[in-house]
Amino acid sequence: MPQDYALFPTYSVAGNIGYGLGALASHDRNKRISEMVELFQLQGLEAAKPRELSGGQQQRVALARAVAPRPLLLLLDEPLSALDAPTRLQLRGELRTLLKQLALPSIIVTHDWAEALTLGDVMAVMGEGQVHQVGKPHEVFSRPADADVARIVGVETVVQGQVIENANGLATVTVNGTSLKGLGSDAIGAAVYVCIRAEDVVVEQAGSGMTSARNHLMGRVSEIDPQGVMVHVTIDCGFSLSATITRGAVEDLCLVPGASVIAAIKAGAVHLVPRSVG
Repeated sequence: MPQDYALFPTYSVAGNIGYGLGALASHDRNKRISEMVELFQLQGLEAAKPRELSGGQQQRVALARAVAPRPLLLLLDEPLSALDAPTRLQLRGELRTLLKQLALPSIIVTHDWAEALTLGDVMAVMGEGQVHQVGKPHEVFSRPADADVARIVGVETVVQGQVIENANGLATVTVNGTSLKGLGSDAIGAAVYVCIRAEDVVVEQAGSGMTSARNHLMGRVSEIDPQGVMVHVTIDCGFSLSATITRGAVEDLCLVPGASVIAAIKAGAVHLVPRSVG
C-alpha cells in the first residue's frame, strides 16, 4: 500500500477494492468486496469516489484494496503519513487492530517512532541502507545498540562521555565535567555515548528536596519550546540535556530561560553505548 494511497479517482470505493480481483467470477468478486467493506467499516460508501472520502476513509479503502486478493505478505509504505496529526493518532490503534484481525504478515516502513512502537511486533532500525539493530520495539527504544540507533529512534540527548568509575553494576560517567551514573559494566576509561530520553528527565526547582533518582544535575534552562500539551525544555548542565514536561509543570516551576533547575534522572534511564575513538 503506497503512502499516498494511489486510489483510482474515477473508480468507486467498491471499484477500487475489486480492482485486483479480476480473476474471480462475478459472484465471488462481489462477495469478497462485501467482506472487505464490512471488515474496514466502509458500509454506505460503496458508490463514493475517493474525492468524497476523508483521509481516514481513503486509508481504509487503500488497505482493503491491498488485502482483498489475499496476499501472502503486505507492505505498507508510511501508511499514516498522508493524514493530519489528530487523524493519524486515531487511526494508529485502528490499523494495529486491523492487522491483528487479518493475521497477515506485514512489513511497515515508517519514520515515525510512535508508529513503530504501536504497530510493530519486531522492529529493524535502518540507516544509510544498513540494518543497525533488530528486536522488540520497546527493547530497541529503551536499549539502542549504538548512537546511530539512538538518534534514529528519537533519543533526544546523545552526548559523548567517559567512564571514570564502575561499582555494583553502576558506571559513573563524566560529560564535559558533569558526572552522572548509569547502568553498565564498561571498563574505567572507556569512551561511551550517554543516551537519555527527554521523558525520563524530571525537572525540579533548585533547592527543592532531593528525589530517589541517582542523578541530580544542576543546570539552567536555555530554551523552552511548547509542543502541544507538552513542553520541550533544554537545560544546560555542562552539556545540553532535553526534558519533556507538561505545561502545568512549566507554570508551577516558574520556568523561564535562565532559571536555575535540577534535572533528576534515574540510573536506569541513562543508557551507555560504546564509542570508538580515534
